[in-house]
Amino acid sequence: MKGSPVKKIETEVLVAGAGPVGMCAALFLDAKGIGVTVVDSAPGVGTHSYGLALHADTLERLESLGLRRKVEARGVPVRAIRFHDRSEEVQSLPLGEDGTGACLSIGQAELEEILAAALRARGVPLLWQHALTDFRDEGQSVQGRVDELEQRLIGYASAHMDWFAGRTKPFTARLLVGADGHRSVTRRRLKIPFEEVGTPETFAVFEFKSDAPPDEVLHIVMERGHVSAHWPLPHNVCRWSFEVDDCSALRSAREKDRDLAQWVGGLAYPALREEVLGHFLDDRVPWFAGERGNLYWRSLVRFENRLVPRFGAGRVWLAGDAAHLTGPVGIQSMNQGIAEAGRIAAAVKEMFDDGHTEPVPLIEYGNESLRQWRFLHGIDGPAAAAEGTGEYFKAHAARLRRCLPATGTGLRALGERVGIDF
Repeated sequence: MKGSPVKKIETEVLVAGAGPVGMCAALFLDAKGIGVTVVDSAPGVGTHSYGLALHADTLERLESLGLRRKVEARGVPVRAIRFHDRSEEVQSLPLGEDGTGACLSIGQAELEEILAAALRARGVPLLWQHALTDFRDEGQSVQGRVDELEQRLIGYASAHMDWFAGRTKPFTARLLVGADGHRSVTRRRLKIPFEEVGTPETFAVFEFKSDAPPDEVLHIVMERGHVSAHWPLPHNVCRWSFEVDDCSALRSAREKDRDLAQWVGGLAYPALREEVLGHFLDDRVPWFAGERGNLYWRSLVRFENRLVPRFGAGRVWLAGDAAHLTGPVGIQSMNQGIAEAGRIAAAVKEMFDDGHTEPVPLIEYGNESLRQWRFLHGIDGPAAAAEGTGEYFKAHAARLRRCLPATGTGLRALGERVGIDF
């Protein structure tokens, strides 16, 4: 092979995936004194800062890493949830009460930049353009290979850049954490099914500049069988997500648009015309009075509800979207994934310190994670309305579980405040 010799990656834990969950896993592991290396096939953090939200307990976890003030400085606090039908507000639910703390709305690129900078400051190797391609669990270690990717100009009449595997680097680690997203190589190599546990949901998602001052409120609109949601973003940017059940009605509008697709993270999403945003705002939320300018993001996105039957085995374990998916309104998959990152780090620390020959702490991590996701997906029991609960929340109890910005005990507490027992 030409050039310098291939360098072998040797680490205590290899984390595959440098999204928020993977980088948080590495930070939690490093905080516990465990050597960790992160690899990701992307060239760096995302350039499109599409919106997401951090739950109250996620902010507490980031505080334990010394990062809470940094994310708060770049986000918008969300201090209330307002529930609406089409024409009017039904109820406002302040956050920060009864153990249900305020959330933070932030762009994903901003969050990833903060996490990546923290890894660099701590000297944790973060290898971009490195794709996990194969591995095997040897009982006391995980052996495998990572391909270093390179860009090449291909084509003639219409030349373009594409990614190819360059050098192959072997790796050895005591443990592998797969936080490599819904197309997880780790999960597929383990041959773990990714089963549908609910009906897929399709949303028309828009991010645009508005002259309306940020109100620090999550607006949830539930009516006519649809859910729509508004998260505020910094710099007076609005993020509206409108659930749709008939994509054919939007197909002709997409076909007429000059921008047939928008690319984020190497994936293409069908673009929507600006007129579609106006239609949804007028039809679903006629009370929204903000201007609609500088449309940054406009896409039709299909969100699946999926869950693995197990989170791993031996010395290879999953976290985040590699193990579960759900809808976009409550931002639950990523936040629960960050919780999993903290729990998996604690399990690894216990396993390494106590010299377990069997991965007992990680088995417990997997069982607890599966239990929590069965609850989040409503697999083990439907939501129930308490006596005296209003008709609005009774009618939408089943959908409410996946729309609230919380998981675990926080989700139960929010449900109780509107008369729903999850």
